Amino acid sequence: MAAQQVVDVQAGKFVISTRSGDQVTIEVDPQTIFLGSRTGEEGPEDVQLGDILLAAGLKADDTTLQAYVILLPRGAERNLRLTGEVASVEGVMLQLVTRNGRQIILLTDSDTAYHALGQSSASLGDVDVGDTVTAGSELREGRLQAHTLVVWPEDPTRVAGRLEEIEGPNLRLQTRQGTVEVTTETGTLFLVPGIDQAAIDDLSVGDLVICTGVAEGDRHYRALVVSVRRAPQR
Repeated sequence: MAAQQVVDVQAGKFVISTRSGDQVTIEVDPQTIFLGSRTGEEGPEDVQLGDILLAAGLKADDTTLQAYVILLPRGAERNLRLTGEVASVEGVMLQLVTRNGRQIILLTDSDTAYHALGQSSASLGDVDVGDTVTAGSELREGRLQAHTLVVWPEDPTRVAGRLEEIEGPNLRLQTRQGTVEVTTETGTLFLVPGIDQAAIDDLSVGDLVICTGVAEGDRHYRALVVSVRRAPQR
């Protein structure tokens, strides 16, 4: 079984949400072996809501697995981009539901950077149930931790083109439909290959860019996210 996230913890069992949106109950007993790196002596009490785990055992049916071994992969960290609708906000924890119905539990902290249109310093307080968000996250100590969180407008629009000019916060793109103007904001998220916490100064004329935000009149856009596509250097 691939690594999955715990969405419910009960006595003697855990519920995980699979990539297909299904839920599977993992049952444990005194013979279940727990492996991990949090304490070196893991047991059922070490499994927490939001943990990522691997389980091997005997399937009782399509929705239940009697676990022989549970692996809690604490040390690995990898970047993940997750999109879903906010189902709940509890403290620093968000529960998202993806398009295919998969539940994801995401943690935030004081270092999480929030991005929302019209907000120069967005925060967790700007995230509401029902919002669609995209989180840049990583696996820390076996849990999904958000380092960026984009709150999308109701009907986001995307425009792609070659960057012709940069003037202050404004970009001019040459698209297949002609020239368009894109306005960026203080809270716009810039994604540039090889650059952490990129800014508008990291863009170059000639870049292929994809801007996502809202349309404001004919051939004018306001960008929440500006993503640069560059050929890998050899």
